[in-house]
Amino acid sequence: MSHAPPLSTRTLWLKRLPAIAFLIFASWFYLRTISYSAPKHVEISSLALQNLDGSPLPTQTTQGKAILLNFWAPWCSPCRAELPWLQRLQLEHPELAVIGIEDDPDEYRNARVLAARTGISYPLVQTSRSVRSTLGHVVELPTTLYISRSGRVLHTVSGVIPETLMARYANDAIAAD
Repeated sequence: MSHAPPLSTRTLWLKRLPAIAFLIFASWFYLRTISYSAPKHVEISSLALQNLDGSPLPTQTTQGKAILLNFWAPWCSPCRAELPWLQRLQLEHPELAVIGIEDDPDEYRNARVLAARTGISYPLVQTSRSVRSTLGHVVELPTTLYISRSGRVLHTVSGVIPETLMARYANDAIAAD
């Protein structure tokens, strides 16, 4: 019975190199396609935002203000954790417009019920074609954009961040320009 000599470690790595390179490339490509990339500038008035009931969001809600756009859903636990923080930011900063965007029409009713139950007074709006075409497809909830008065997107956050960091980013948007 003849035994083949053991392969050296170097030879094993060279044989595995194409598979490793493929996995690295496939992982990079996958992560690139699922990650959210916010635009650098957003003209809020072009979004034609509508409240959850379908009525247009009044232009004075956002006119001349820094904007905090928060993509969320009522079933999302991290999103619900942020609700009181966003409410506090809205109440403490009249020069900031906090706006919650719900992406799923089937959840509009649940969003209205949750807002009423928790005392959320900032506007909750529907997604729309103009929101999707301008802001792209948001993958992770919550996702928040901090936008200056001039429309410059200063910070984009996917996932929950501490309330203090949220307040700092909001202050950056208010102070910009």
